[in-house]
Amino acid sequence: MLSLVFIFSLIITGISSFIALSFSNFFIRVAGPESSIISFAGIVSAYLIIGIPVLLLIAFFIRIAFKVKVRPEVNFTAWTIWFIALFFVFYAGTMTAVDFKKQQSIIKKSEFSIPDNSIYIGEMSYDFLPEYYPDYIKSPFKIYNDSLYVKYVDVQYFESDSPFVTIEQEFFARGMNDKKAIQNINKIQSSFLVNGNKINILPFIRMPKNSKWRNQGIKYKIYIPKGKNVIFEYDENHAKPFEIDLMEK
Repeated sequence: MLSLVFIFSLIITGISSFIALSFSNFFIRVAGPESSIISFAGIVSAYLIIGIPVLLLIAFFIRIAFKVKVRPEVNFTAWTIWFIALFFVFYAGTMTAVDFKKQQSIIKKSEFSIPDNSIYIGEMSYDFLPEYYPDYIKSPFKIYNDSLYVKYVDVQYFESDSPFVTIEQEFFARGMNDKKAIQNINKIQSSFLVNGNKINILPFIRMPKNSKWRNQGIKYKIYIPKGKNVIFEYDENHAKPFEIDLMEK
């Protein structure tokens, strides 16, 4: 009787842990398969692949310690479920990998006349940013006001012979084919603001809340006229919103 209580306690604990971990694993939710059913089945299967051998091992020691007899059908059923779970994990992984098969990009350019000798580049403020900084390293994803925000912004700057400051935005994404990749690009929203001699960039891309992340991101290339000073502004109490690199032409 004691062994049965122990086994049921392990099962209940495992189920509770599974529910908590599954819903807290934000990356799987936003980057998993398109189908929520397949995604859920894949998550369940992943836990079964780990959990079933552990439970069988515990049951083995309990059987020895308490001399409890277990029917052969129990082991057979457990391993059958394990192999089915293995198939579902492979299937879910394959379905997700297919969605990353092709990559496309779209480039947009804007020109600005900034007569000042110094140009400041920094992050654009946004409502959720202060509260999000403690989790900045843990997860690149956040849902806020019915939008999915992804920390996938790269900023580079170049010296230019042009008298104008040129900001080039390269939007990119992946998909199962070129058409789907373009559709995923069209979900991206990104903001930057040029105010006087200041260029402020939102360090996140924004997509509809229920979007799936398919390597969507944006690369900024900022072309600065030669002879101008570039100064980077960010809050030293927080992590840098993005790395800014001086690139050679």
